[in-house]
Amino acid sequence: MKFTLIGGAGFIGSQLMSYLPEFGHEVKVIDNLTYGQNFGYPDTVKLINDDVKNIGRYETELNEADYVFYMASPRLNEINDLEEPLPHLAGLKTTLDICQNNNTQVIFFSSCSVYGYRKNMVNELSTTKVTSLYSKLKIDSENLLKKYDEDRFKIVRLSTLFGTSGVGRNDLLVNNFVKDVLFSQYLEVYDPEAWRPNINIHTLCGVLKELAEKNAFQSILNIGYNSLNTTKQELILKMVTRNKLDFTVKYYSPDDSRSYKVDFSKMEELIDLEPIQYVDGIDQLVSTFREVIIEQNQDNE
Repeated sequence: MKFTLIGGAGFIGSQLMSYLPEFGHEVKVIDNLTYGQNFGYPDTVKLINDDVKNIGRYETELNEADYVFYMASPRLNEINDLEEPLPHLAGLKTTLDICQNNNTQVIFFSSCSVYGYRKNMVNELSTTKVTSLYSKLKIDSENLLKKYDEDRFKIVRLSTLFGTSGVGRNDLLVNNFVKDVLFSQYLEVYDPEAWRPNINIHTLCGVLKELAEKNAFQSILNIGYNSLNTTKQELILKMVTRNKLDFTVKYYSPDDSRSYKVDFSKMEELIDLEPIQYVDGIDQLVSTFREVIIEQNQDNE
């Protein structure tokens, strides 16, 4: 199959572009390289260095694709600094307008953060709630897709990512916990009872490949695993008891703006793929960050 990854040189895309060709799939990436400047791109991938606002120039790449993965988006901790996040929304609209006239499936990468703060478990039928500019952009994008009468235009709501990638991020809960523990042996946690579902980046790549190969994407699909719903407090206990990490933690009472326990039953019925569990994913992060610490110490000698 042929994949066009819009915004495909970031944390997710840098893994997909290496992963999908291993299974015989063709990958093209359209990205302005805001995040992936230093990533070593595989020879098997056609990379187009351009901004999403110019996506109209690439009708051929959109028309020839079996799947367009629309991943172009500012990150959670950066969107507040943007004067206007609309270029990402405008790029999505142009993509959808072009793909109305072909047979391409467009998969928009949303987030489970659109559920906001909930006391009860949510599913794909639950209402969404704006809690930040980031969730507003995702919800506005989802609403745009729903205006098109196209079964081929679909939404995946991703769990919070964790794990190692060719491109770094500094807005991921598990990654940040591990980094703070290793670099400072100290952790500050707001609202420890807040719920989050998380998914390892390598598990996500496997899930997306399986969904594409089985043509199993649904109009809206939560991506994650019920077993990986956890509170911040439970995650910290795992880090201490299972991963044997030693650190001091200080808790703060103000509520997190997001807390959601998500039902992933639909996805689990479609995909028979065992996820990377927290203990193994955290061990991988510990190993990676310790290598960074060693390199920093060598540079300072």
